[in-house]
Amino acid sequence: MRWTARSTVVAALLAVAREATAQAPPLALAAELDYQVAAGLTCPTVEELRADLAKEMKYDAFAGDGVQGVPVGRFHVIVSRRSAGVLLIRLSFDDPSGKEIFDTDFEGTPPTARTCNHLVRKHVVTDLATELTLQMARRLREAPHNTATCSMPTGTSQPQCSDSRFSVWPTEPLPPLEKPKPDPPLPPESAPIALRLGVTVWPELIANGWGSFGVSVEAGVRYHAVSLGVEAHGDPPLGSDVYPIGAVSFGRVSGALLLCGHWRWFTGCGVGDAGRFFFPDHIQALPASVLYGAIGVRTSLEFPVAPPRVFLRVGLDVRAPIHPASYKPEGVNIFEVAGPSVGLGFGLVTELPL
Repeated sequence: MRWTARSTVVAALLAVAREATAQAPPLALAAELDYQVAAGLTCPTVEELRADLAKEMKYDAFAGDGVQGVPVGRFHVIVSRRSAGVLLIRLSFDDPSGKEIFDTDFEGTPPTARTCNHLVRKHVVTDLATELTLQMARRLREAPHNTATCSMPTGTSQPQCSDSRFSVWPTEPLPPLEKPKPDPPLPPESAPIALRLGVTVWPELIANGWGSFGVSVEAGVRYHAVSLGVEAHGDPPLGSDVYPIGAVSFGRVSGALLLCGHWRWFTGCGVGDAGRFFFPDHIQALPASVLYGAIGVRTSLEFPVAPPRVFLRVGLDVRAPIHPASYKPEGVNIFEVAGPSVGLGFGLVTELPL
């Protein structure tokens, strides 16, 4: 960001001008606003700009013929692209005679909607409010003051009157101005279209009475706040249980389709999952494998580690199985798919702009 020396000076004068008008008789100003935004840029509308300024000034100085106030001139706000990747906002002010009072501009990179909002709402509104406040102070200083009744004490040749504190403009010089400080950099924004890659580990309950530890890898594409992805998920066997009919262990391999919505750090997904359970310690009561299917939801928080590229994920999966498999030979429950299954995920996600 950059700004002219005049913007810094009037910002310093703003406190003095407001002090001079704080207890003065009400005075409304009527100004004209020429607000132009280049095609393709998403910036505040003229109504939003006026609303922000009215909130700052406590009235709308740009309401046109509806304002019964002192005309002060025309403000010009022009938003354009200076070059590739650079947003330019030019602000100027003409007095009622058409004489240009000041002309300044601000730059921002990249030209995104958030950058435009930041520049207009922080710098343009501040400069407009500053100039209007200074104009109000000038009009009050130039306005005729009511003549107070003066008393003539005995033995004096001059009447003693209580003059208004607003009739004299400060004559002492202002303290030295500090060197202007640039705005803090905006956090980097995510690309509108990005390739998403992730890996996650899952402590899970996918079979009743059995704990599992799974690993998943995923790939997908995000468009603004919506993403579509595919996931491969594996749960290797973690030991076995021994029953009178033999030892039982299991593993699971599945693939999932994820449709997700993103809002800041939060991600919510609908999940469709299909695969197979495998039984390595094959006994007669169990098949070698059995079909598995489920639908469910996933919620996660993706904390930025190296924004906007790398995020730490903490997620929760809840899935309801479709036709869950269950094996109970001789009344002994040796295996049953959990319904619903639950998993807690910890992983990393990266986004690569397309």
